[in-house]
Amino acid sequence: MTDHPRFQPPTGAPDQRRHRDFHGARQVDALFRLVDWWLRRASQRPSWQLTWLRPIGRALQSRNLKLTTVVVAPAGLTLLPIAPQASAQDPVRIRGSIESLAEGVYSIRTRENKPVKLRLAPTASVAASIKSTLSDIRPGLYIGVAALPQANGTLHALEVRIFDETMRGTVEGHRPWDLLPESTMTNAVVEAIVTSVDGHSVMLRYKNGQKRILIPTGTTIVTYVPGSIAELKLGAIVFLPAATNQPDGMLEAQRVMVGRDVAPPQ
Repeated sequence: MTDHPRFQPPTGAPDQRRHRDFHGARQVDALFRLVDWWLRRASQRPSWQLTWLRPIGRALQSRNLKLTTVVVAPAGLTLLPIAPQASAQDPVRIRGSIESLAEGVYSIRTRENKPVKLRLAPTASVAASIKSTLSDIRPGLYIGVAALPQANGTLHALEVRIFDETMRGTVEGHRPWDLLPESTMTNAVVEAIVTSVDGHSVMLRYKNGQKRILIPTGTTIVTYVPGSIAELKLGAIVFLPAATNQPDGMLEAQRVMVGRDVAPPQ
């Protein structure tokens, strides 16, 4: 590459060199922008490698351009769509049981058999789950339904949680859920109920949408009511819907769901 004029030692008068450097910088900037645009377009196509673009990728990264699709690896420059990296502050869901408590720190064994340490936030609240039935679901209530899509496009409930009135509006909407592969969670107001031989079909309405979900007979149904920290005792089954990782390696929770006469939905 040394025979390229851009890489020759500077010659000529200072004014000429400044003039050439100015125009050379403009050309390089234009090249950087062109390659940046091209890489964005390439990210929409199948992944592939271009080793000759590795130096340009490094240069672009050093200029802090928005190259979210560039990975510089030893083998070359790989063009891939890169998913956003999880932050230490991103909330995580924890399901498990309390094994010990010491100095305000709860030791929890998760359902994946992993030990974690939990500290409650200063303003943490506790909700206790009590056993409920299909007949407890009524129009106007605010509920959450974990469901699984069926081949025919319908949603079949896996679990139902009826929220206390103080919890109305909790994470309203329809979204993916991690109970099972492809499961979903819908937190919404019960608009209508239709009884069938298979159970109840409920129409749930939330902001900007609605879902009809079949709740088969035998589905786990609980009601969340205000609880107390005293219920977080050894052996208690808990669900942390949004715990956050702390710099000291512990988890901190703003809300804890605990089983009172039935385990909280997982």
